[in-house]
This record gives sequence, structure tokens and C-alpha cells, in this order.
Amino acid sequence: MKILLRYSWVGKFLKLLEERSVTCVESTYNSRFGPISYLHFRKNVFDTQKTIVFLHGFGNDSLFPHAQLFTRLIDLGFNIVTSDLPGHGQGEHSTFEPDSFADFYNDLAQELTTKLHDLEKWHAMGYSIGACASADFALKNPSYLDSCCFLSMPVKLPTGIPIYAELLSPLHKGFRESYNMYGLIGSIPAIGSFRRNEFPIRIKNAKFSDHFSIAKSAIESLQLTDRIKDLTLRSICITGSLDKIAPMEFLRQTAANSKLIQLHEMPRENHYTPLFSDQVFLKITDFYKSNQQS
Repeated sequence: MKILLRYSWVGKFLKLLEERSVTCVESTYNSRFGPISYLHFRKNVFDTQKTIVFLHGFGNDSLFPHAQLFTRLIDLGFNIVTSDLPGHGQGEHSTFEPDSFADFYNDLAQELTTKLHDLEKWHAMGYSIGACASADFALKNPSYLDSCCFLSMPVKLPTGIPIYAELLSPLHKGFRESYNMYGLIGSIPAIGSFRRNEFPIRIKNAKFSDHFSIAKSAIESLQLTDRIKDLTLRSICITGSLDKIAPMEFLRQTAANSKLIQLHEMPRENHYTPLFSDQVFLKITDFYKSNQQS
């Protein structure tokens, strides 16, 4: 259980899941990028119509920093599958390859439909670059999905490299406040140690300073600015008004006229805080409830 041993607070998180009659299974499969690990949080009474497949952001992994979001989704009645992206988390022998990043979700979908025999469709959810991969898959393979939820999705990245300390500070603050609220952790690494120690990214021939440009290359290869308007599934895109990585203006330029895509720009939220925000989760809750009623 490598993913579940990654952080000191996981034991308390699993205890919360046990109280909710949720079991967690970790699996690994061989993708074209190398071995990839994923987690399946499943209620003891399994409802195939209420499964979310979640993809994390660049520099995160399948578990960090999403435990609070997962707990809330489980309380809504969802089962969750969450996978490490190539080169992230426990993918010791996998690499993040920008030019073929779009192929990753195809491999994951094949794994899920093969191993989880009773899973035919799911709800796609992604954060940041994980939202981009989810959107690309939804455009190519809508028959697998019931809906899409995209958090802080950068359909293209602005020019210039943001200051990492500036971006990580709100993440650190939100992580501390929300996880302490759940009693999951007592202490957190310093901001500067997040990417170095907690979840190294394995990219061929790349230094840390190159990571933003590599993420930019991967996102641009998906060409979502020209395609996102063509989504045929009910979808919601949530972005913070202070988000410097995924500003809402880029989404408005391409998806504003779509009747299937809801666009929500949340005041006082930045790129990271939607993972912890109460007002964002209320939007997510309303979206899924309206889907069930329609």
C-alpha cells in the first residue's frame, strides 16, 4: 500500500473512511509511461452510477492535498477512483512526457473497465492539469462519462513563470486549516519542502525550474482552447477570481456560449483554494444534485 503509506496522517483519514463504511484498495497497472498506481474508495454498497474518477494537478499526487475533498464527496454518496499522473507519486518507473500526456487517460480507462467489471460509466473530475486531461478524454470518449467537473483548469497557461513561493503560500495555508479541522495532521513540511520531499516529479532531463514550461507544453498539446466548447456532456468549470495560472478569461473566450458548460468564477479564490473552499464545494454539490434530478 505505497500510496497509503506516503503520509503520516493517512491512518486517521482511513479511520474516517471506515466510519463511513468505505474501503480503500490500491492497485498498480502498466501504462505506456510505466507503472501507475491508483486508489479506489468504495462504499460497501456499491453504486456504479455514483463513481468519480479524479485526476490531480501537476506536482501533486493522487492523495495530496485532496483528502478533505474526497471525504466531502464520499459524504455525498460517491465512490472515488484517484490515480497518480505519470511521473508523480508512486510512479517510480514512469515519466511525465508532455507530447503524449493525452494518452494517459486512455490507459487508465482501459484499466478501470477491465478490472472494475461493474463500472461502465463515471463522473470525470480533475484539478488543474488533471482537469485538462479529463477534458481531453471527455471530448474523445464521451460514452464513458456521465458528467465533468473541472477545478482551476488552465485551458492555456499565461506567459511567464509564476513565483512558486507566491503560489504555494495559499496552498500551505489552506492545507493546514482544512486538514487540522479534520484532525488529519499535526504538522506540515515547510513550504519549500513540498515539491522536493513530498511528491517528486520524475521528468526526463528536466530541472525543477523547467517544470512550469513542461506543464505548459503538455497543456498546449491538448489544444483545449479550440475544443472545449465542443463538450457534449454536462460540465462545470470552477476557477478563482485570483487564479493567475487558470484565469477565467481564457475559458470565457471559448466556452461562454455552450449550453452544457457552467462557468463559475469564485471571488477571493486562487489556483489552489478551490480544493478546500466551502463555497466551491457548494457549487459542486448543486451541480451533482441537478444532474441526478435531470
